[in-house]
Amino acid sequence: MIGKVLIVATSGVAKERRQTIDENASSMLDPKWVAAEAVALSSGRFKYKFAKLLGNPAAVEVVDHLDNNFLPIGN
Repeated sequence: MIGKVLIVATSGVAKERRQTIDENASSMLDPKWVAAEAVALSSGRFKYKFAKLLGNPAAVEVVDHLDNNFLPIGN
């Protein structure tokens, strides 16, 4: 039986490799912030959660949040 399903979609995470490519790293998300938000999103009681980590400015958008009966949990 699956305990929890957490899907975290990011809009772009800064990496050293990306800085060598012609991309604007200032709009990329800080990897430490992404990791901290993923850990925070994993806490609490839920069966399924889908969240977007958005950049510029950094923000979290929880798209779906369902309980053990797959009913919506209010945010």
